Amino acid sequence: MLRTNALRQDVEAVEADGEVMAREVLAPREARPLDFQLLDHLLMNQTPNMTVAFPREVFHDLGERFDEDLDTTEDWDFLMRAATLVGVVGSEEFTAHYRWWVDGGSSHALHDDEQWARNHDLVQRKLDERVLLLPHGTVQRLRELVELPRITLAEVTAERDRLAAANAELRGAGRHAEEEAGAQAAPARGVRKAGQPSAVRPSAPVG
Repeated sequence: MLRTNALRQDVEAVEADGEVMAREVLAPREARPLDFQLLDHLLMNQTPNMTVAFPREVFHDLGERFDEDLDTTEDWDFLMRAATLVGVVGSEEFTAHYRWWVDGGSSHALHDDEQWARNHDLVQRKLDERVLLLPHGTVQRLRELVELPRITLAEVTAERDRLAAANAELRGAGRHAEEEAGAQAAPARGVRKAGQPSAVRPSAPVG
């Protein structure tokens, strides 16, 4: 199976001379990984269908077909079955522009989130029932996927502990400064200015 790449181009529908045309909203840009990673594709589709060519043997010799019971994600389902059977040869060349309708003109607008989620889970369950042939480099990619969150969590935890220690040190310094200020103010409150009469308490009535 041959896989190339496509540039995503966001467009909107406009009417000109009585016809609906696509008008560019943003410049074309990379939106998908350049190389095919099977493990990443087990989670979600990363390959637009106009960037892949299937060998005829997938259809004629292996008997694979598109699942017509799926109203979404059928391209991802077939892609994964083919990739795990015949492998993928990738090219970083861009061979297509993938127009993404920003005003609701795509299948994402035709089908609700529940349908997408249901078909997404169905494709993953079907893959989970198959014996998958993993390509060269899968172990390294698996290590990256597993260890990267651990490294990130360790860095976040270390930074959190450092900030907590710094905040505790600042709070301690603040309390110390308040205590020193209070100690210096206490003697001053008990000093009477020279010549200032002292307060006289009224004597208790004599019976």
